Amino acid sequence: MIKDQIVEAIAKAAGVKKEKVGLEFPENEAFGDYSTNVALKTGKKAEDIAKKLLDDKELEGIVEKVEA
Repeated sequence: MIKDQIVEAIAKAAGVKKEKVGLEFPENEAFGDYSTNVALKTGKKAEDIAKKLLDDKELEGIVEKVEA
């Protein structure tokens, strides 16, 4: 499932276990299809996590855009 692939990629980028990644559908469609607060939970910079996600070749064709 695509959601599982995204959760795995976020976990890898943030350096946490998959169980620590919360992925949800934002109420406001302007915020995209999925959102996560993994940066807040881990204390890591959202920009650093986003950069790693953009570089993740496994997300090609699955994720159109990543924002921090």
